[in-house]
Amino acid sequence: MSVRLAIARSAAVLSLAAALAGCGERDLAPCSPGLPHSSELLGDPAFSALTYHRRVEYEARRGVAYDLWGDARFEYRTGLEFELVPVEGGRGADELCMRSVSLRFAEPASAATARPMLHALIDRVAAHSTLDASVLESRLAQLLEIGAPYGLAMRQGAIEVDAGRITHPSRGEFFVVSFSLVRS
Repeated sequence: MSVRLAIARSAAVLSLAAALAGCGERDLAPCSPGLPHSSELLGDPAFSALTYHRRVEYEARRGVAYDLWGDARFEYRTGLEFELVPVEGGRGADELCMRSVSLRFAEPASAATARPMLHALIDRVAAHSTLDASVLESRLAQLLEIGAPYGLAMRQGAIEVDAGRITHPSRGEFFVVSFSLVRS
């Protein structure tokens, strides 16, 4: 391998790592076991279309911050959102952890984009929790097919899964799947 090729590959890897880390943002860890780190999800090839990042900073009155990765800058059709809260015993907005992760995709869903993301998200969360990926995938496929309204789909161990259709006032129908750490 030539020196130029090695340098080009190294630059590409560093550029990808910076992009996945949110332009300098550190990796988002879950508040407790059960969810994968944000970099694990964003590093999965199924989520490669999600290139636009937006951070909604933490405010005490709201109690949460959000990181949103979308397939478009403003009117995204598919988005992966991480809900962030202060680490227990931490210094507030300076130390955040991930309490939930949600995948939203506009209806009618693009099978080429949404289904692989949904499958990857289920597999990654199941690998970190007691969720049965095949049972959950079957349940979510059923909810998607019938267009069920958003609500509790499953609760197992430390994870609660909410899923269903929501309507945005100006952007139309979305199907949302949220994986949340159960609060004890």
